Amino acid sequence: MDEEAKAVQEAAKAARKAMELVEKAGPFLERVFGPPIEDAVGMVADRLRHYRLKNWFSVQEKTQALLEERGITDLRHVGAPVALPLIEAAALEEDDALRERWAALLATALDANRPPVKRSYVAILSQMEAIDVVALDILYDDTFGTADIFGSGPNIGGGITFSVT
Repeated sequence: MDEEAKAVQEAAKAARKAMELVEKAGPFLERVFGPPIEDAVGMVADRLRHYRLKNWFSVQEKTQALLEERGITDLRHVGAPVALPLIEAAALEEDDALRERWAALLATALDANRPPVKRSYVAILSQMEAIDVVALDILYDDTFGTADIFGSGPNIGGGITFSVT
């Protein structure tokens, strides 16, 4: 899948940029702390790279599983203004439930039969904690699910495109 290869390349570029920043700080820190700091900086950079790649591969696997589960075969390219911040945020995510949300958002973005994902969706999700997602799920289920708490039926709001489930 070309999108996956491009996404992995972009994640690698982002990790490389992080490494460059750490390497730039290395000489200064070496002057402050002495030669052992170079090894410490390298170890931190290695762990950061591993952490981000591990998280990204988790999101990638979850995205692929969602695409298959939903039967989505008509994929579109996701533009860099959405894809890059999405990949970066997903790669930094610690919480598995939130990584599932990143995967769902990416699957939605890739689905050519759905409205395009907006940059604001990435910004909103990147600001959320796991408890926020639980609260959003409850609100969504109460509003659009089988519950008819407002007496207006399941379609009030005319359909929402921020569907990440």
